[in-house]
Amino acid sequence: AHFRGADADIAYGLNCDTGGAQNATVIGIDTSIPANVSRIELPFAACGYFGCVLNLGSRVFAGVGGYVVQVDPVDETVARTYHLPSVTQVSSILLDPKNSSRMFVLDLWTSLWTLDLDTGTATLFIDHAVLAFQLRPGTRQLFVADATSFLRSFDADTGKELNSTSIAFSSSTTIDFLDSDILLLHGHGFGRYTIDGSIVTPVCEIHEYDEWG
Repeated sequence: AHFRGADADIAYGLNCDTGGAQNATVIGIDTSIPANVSRIELPFAACGYFGCVLNLGSRVFAGVGGYVVQVDPVDETVARTYHLPSVTQVSSILLDPKNSSRMFVLDLWTSLWTLDLDTGTATLFIDHAVLAFQLRPGTRQLFVADATSFLRSFDADTGKELNSTSIAFSSSTTIDFLDSDILLLHGHGFGRYTIDGSIVTPVCEIHEYDEWG
């Protein structure tokens, strides 16, 4: 689920039938009640165990399989469907704050793509076994955690790699910034890192394969 947008009480989640008997749906949740208040059916079925929702208030996007779908939260309809033929498992999407027509799309364990929301063109941006990514606040640095136990930073405009830092675990599927200088990783473990320019320094790292969070 993703809680954000002009209507601060509405969150959106992705509902999937992993057996494929029913189409995937985007569910609107009024968190002040709480209750489900809308249901938007997507034009395809099962999405496995991964998928994502990006709530921008007036625009809501869902990532499922090899598709990104824009839904209209007012009319509760599908506004546009983007097919990314070379992508198999969209697990995270992020709108470029510098360009409202450019979206970063993560194909889990495979690569990071950009999607032109005007033309529908998808372009391979970072060809690594990417698990998680996030823009560093106030910068054009894109941080990526990959399956080779590295935390890497890239120029968000050109895709040029800026720095790489070896980390203690490889199964990290979420990156969060507490501020522009403090980065958190979590998944099969937890890591906290400070960032000074292009230098990333571990503060603490815990690798626990049996735990997830």
